[in-house]
Amino acid sequence: MTQIAVRQHDWQRSFQSFPASPRGAAALAKVLHHVDRVLMAATRQHWSIPRAVVGLPVVGLSMVGARSSEHRKVPLIGIQDGDDIVVLAANWGRTTHPGWLFNVRANPEVELDFYGVHGRYHATEVALGEEHNRLWRKALSIYPGFENYRDRAGERGIPIIVFQLDAST
Repeated sequence: MTQIAVRQHDWQRSFQSFPASPRGAAALAKVLHHVDRVLMAATRQHWSIPRAVVGLPVVGLSMVGARSSEHRKVPLIGIQDGDDIVVLAANWGRTTHPGWLFNVRANPEVELDFYGVHGRYHATEVALGEEHNRLWRKALSIYPGFENYRDRAGERGIPIIVFQLDAST
C-alpha cells in the first residue's frame, strides 16, 4: 500500500481538544459514527468529519458481528504503519470496550476502506510491550487526545489492533 501522508493544519490541531474532552467525547460518541457512515458512503470512503475537521485519518471497518453474524461497518481512526493499518479501541475513553472490538476478536477476517483503498485484512491484538508502546507513540503523534481517552478508560486500558493485508488480495 502506498504510504498516505496525514496532513494536519494548525487549525485542525486546535479543534482536537474538543473530542478529547469528556463533554466533547460524550456528545460525539452518540452521533458521529452515524453521520460518518453516511458521509463516507456518499464519498466512496474518502471523507469523514474527523478527517475534514480535525485532520484525522479514518478507516471504514467492515466485519461480521460476534453474536449476530450480521455484516457490520463502522468508521474508526486508522493509522498507517507500513502496509498495516492500526486502530486503537479507545471508545472515546469510556470504561467499556467498543462493540467492534468483540466482533474483530471473534472474527478477525475483515475488510477495510482507507482513503479509497479497499482490501481484506486479518486483525491481531498487540500485546503490551515494546511494539504496543511504539504504536501508542505513533498514534499520539497523530492524535494527542488518545492520552485523555486512556486516562478516562482506567483499568480497561486501550487495546491496539493491527490489521495486516491478506496476501491473497
